[in-house]
Amino acid sequence: MLSSMNSYGQEHAVGAPVFVLQRSENHWIDRYFSPVSISPTARQALFGNDPNDLHLYDITRNREEPALLKGYLTELKGAAFCGSDSLARLGRAGSGSGWFLPTPGGEMLATIPDRFMPTCSPDAKEIAYFDAGAPENSLLVGLPGKLRGYKPDGRVTAMLFSPDSASFFYLALNSVGEGSLSQIDLTTGESHLIAGHLDVSLFGGQIALSPDQKSVYPSLASHGAPSNEMRSHRYADRWLKISQMDLATGDRHPVVATAGRDNFGPAVAGNALYWVRSEVEDSIVKLPSTGGVSKEVIAGGQVPMWNLDGSKIAYFFGDTRLADEPLDIDDAVVGVNSKGTRKTQPFIIVSGYHEDFPPAWSPNGKWIAFHSHRSPALIASYHSKGSTDDIYLREADDVHAPEIRLTDFGLETGPAYLVARREEVAVRLMGSQRDLRHIQALGAHYGSRDGSRPP
Repeated sequence: MLSSMNSYGQEHAVGAPVFVLQRSENHWIDRYFSPVSISPTARQALFGNDPNDLHLYDITRNREEPALLKGYLTELKGAAFCGSDSLARLGRAGSGSGWFLPTPGGEMLATIPDRFMPTCSPDAKEIAYFDAGAPENSLLVGLPGKLRGYKPDGRVTAMLFSPDSASFFYLALNSVGEGSLSQIDLTTGESHLIAGHLDVSLFGGQIALSPDQKSVYPSLASHGAPSNEMRSHRYADRWLKISQMDLATGDRHPVVATAGRDNFGPAVAGNALYWVRSEVEDSIVKLPSTGGVSKEVIAGGQVPMWNLDGSKIAYFFGDTRLADEPLDIDDAVVGVNSKGTRKTQPFIIVSGYHEDFPPAWSPNGKWIAFHSHRSPALIASYHSKGSTDDIYLREADDVHAPEIRLTDFGLETGPAYLVARREEVAVRLMGSQRDLRHIQALGAHYGSRDGSRPP
């Protein structure tokens, strides 16, 4: 959902928000985190980054523009705003393949590697992109072919040229999960820190500059330093808020905040501030296998897993906060009758540091297996040191029982399914990204790799 409001006056007063555009979609797990960007003139908006789910909207006419999005490319893989209302397009045209940048004489094939997302200056003459794999000077800024390298403090998550292209601003996220805002003087090449210890989104996004160039608008979860403990809380008030930050002092205060919703992707055009608000409603429903009307069973849950006799449904739950997801995700279970109607209140079945996926029960109901990113301590992000990515086994009815780590390989090795095989139990691991297939035999009585009793 896109909204706007007048944000400038003699006292920088904030006006009443105005609804601009809404796009509704149904998505499976994680797809609701697709990025949204607004053009510098706020006349267009880009939704998504998947080649098969990329959409360009004309905000002024409230309609999608697929032909304008693709341009003259025969294959489109990605896009980014470049200039006022122009697009940089990733794809293929004729014998050329890569990023095509707009120029006065038409689109030009650039030397930007396909895996990077460029940011353009307002006149589309200069570009910037971040190379996470570069050991030094991973932030590149300047004219195509004449880029100057800079070394940011961490992963760059948002970039912005000033209207006169004299300055360049960027947000970076360091290894401990703290953000920083810096400014580069593009004439001298000098860089300086505006503010550190920022509580920024792990997913990145846009930043915007006020017309007087005295303040910047980032999206922040809080106005202090981030807390790893609060990141792991399932219902913490850590929804993204559009904030206004003084470039001279780093002082900041919220200007857009919505309870239980993320506000992000700020853009400034004329005398108005535009932004995106994400409204996610997740639920688990039942419907007849032969088709028919669906009925909600669980509100606020995802990825349901039945036990073998159909009397329980496990699922994961937690806030869909862009600042922290998936650190706050745990597992719950409800009892259901033979018709799939819920008959108990939810109760926790798996909980701990980092993300947990719903468990599968063994045939005798004594064990559960689940995919988890369990970490031994509080961490800052999905990829932080200490995070695992494995299948765990545990006694089903004891939430305090030891979690037995079964794997130490693969990427997103889950979900886990427990199946009977004579006197053993096997865990089938299904790796969604590397097509991993593996069967690990386990002792039926004790659930360890060698059949011995777990500690």
